[in-house]
Amino acid sequence: MKLIYYISLIVLMLCGSPVQAQTPHVAGVIYVAPTASSTTTFDPAQKAASITLSNGNLTATQASGGWNGTKGLSSLAKASGKWYFEITIVSNTSNNIIIGVANSGASLTAFCGSDVNGWSYYGNSGQIFTGGGAFPGGSSFTNGDVIGVWIDATLKRAWFAKNNTVILSGNPVTNTNPSFTGLTGSLMPMISINSAGSVTANFGAVAFTYPPSGGFVAIQ
Repeated sequence: MKLIYYISLIVLMLCGSPVQAQTPHVAGVIYVAPTASSTTTFDPAQKAASITLSNGNLTATQASGGWNGTKGLSSLAKASGKWYFEITIVSNTSNNIIIGVANSGASLTAFCGSDVNGWSYYGNSGQIFTGGGAFPGGSSFTNGDVIGVWIDATLKRAWFAKNNTVILSGNPVTNTNPSFTGLTGSLMPMISINSAGSVTANFGAVAFTYPPSGGFVAIQ
């Protein structure tokens, strides 16, 4: 019996167990599998003076003032691909917060969608904006609501959702009823606040409240 035991032990030492063979390991260190992360934040170099960034540049806050905004990192602006991010409304005055997508030409001291370089969804009325024009959109949003944004930078389309309900009966997975078509330039997230308000972005560093599908991934 002892001979069989020692032979078995030698075989295990030479071959290793299937689990050990598939798991990276460093002696004396517990292996931890890598997790998804995102390097995308709001850009301190692309914000109005009245906007304060905190929480690792993921929370944007304004104490008072007119329409002012901040964009995502310009170095990560997207010219192609399918991207997703979420914005949670932390606080607001009269739902005067706008969530949008913009290119480098969008003004930081006017709301996203006030010119042809931005496309957005307005919390107060639920309307969508681009080129300064207002169009039918979805329902209004307020504190605690999560606004999901899908960007197809290849096809130049965008969709917006409130708490996982895509406005205008859109479906980014099937590429139907986008909130906007004909977007231009390399695209990045943008938010705008009027009066006092605060939002927090999730660009993929932590799990999304409503994970995307259909080939859309965290914007990073």
